[in-house]
Amino acid sequence: MLIDKWWLMSVTPISAEPAAHQQSMSLKRNTLWNLAGTAIPMAAGLALIPYTLDRLGSEAFGVLTLVWGSLATSACSIWVWGVR
Repeated sequence: MLIDKWWLMSVTPISAEPAAHQQSMSLKRNTLWNLAGTAIPMAAGLALIPYTLDRLGSEAFGVLTLVWGSLATSACSIWVWGVR
């Protein structure tokens, strides 16, 4: 048996304020991680555009841009169709 003397256990009320503060800090921390997770790949992509353009050439880079754009559009429109 896990707890033999369950009647000896007491329940004490927990203040809501520390939980609210912890939730607020968690929201701030998660927001910063979310912004970093968006900004870092965006900055890397922008920094690598000249290199990619130089390596692929303007025609292939244009095709790549069109493919990425159509993939992004179709991925975003999946939720419009009701797919979850």
